[in-house]
Amino acid sequence: MKSAGGLLLALLMSLVVGCTDRAEPETFLIEKGYRGKINVIFNQPKGQAEKYENGRRIYEIPRNGILLTRFRDDYGLIDHQYFYVDSSGKREALRELDVRRFNEEWNRTKNPIEPSRDELGVFFAGRVGVYGNSDDPKSLRFREFFVTTYRELKTYDHKYENEFLERIMKLSGVQF
Repeated sequence: MKSAGGLLLALLMSLVVGCTDRAEPETFLIEKGYRGKINVIFNQPKGQAEKYENGRRIYEIPRNGILLTRFRDDYGLIDHQYFYVDSSGKREALRELDVRRFNEEWNRTKNPIEPSRDELGVFFAGRVGVYGNSDDPKSLRFREFFVTTYRELKTYDHKYENEFLERIMKLSGVQF
């Protein structure tokens, strides 16, 4: 009887997972040495052409960290890969890091295997949003993340954010 219950639970779990929307797999190619915020802004007719590699969307992030792309925004379970790319095209994987894994004085439970605060990685992977009013057809739908270390995250302050937004408005021609 136990095995029948386990089999039923496994069947239900596979149905739930199978019915979940999945976004197309995505690969982000970032110029080696870039640090800071990255935005991929979708639905841009004059943006970078759609490009696929082995069934994955390819986003070649420009030096300024802002990619305007013709790809449509896509939502669901994500499968992301992040790479630094050097001038010869060699790729170096960047690891996703989660701010919740770092110990701070306000944490009740400490992580005994806290990552190094100086490890370079991708923070806030999978974050999406809209610049402007989401009902406005001119609004900009985006995906964003940071390439940095945990220690450097706090340096991306209000002034940095405002300058980044100004660059987006200039590149896209949309004021928000």
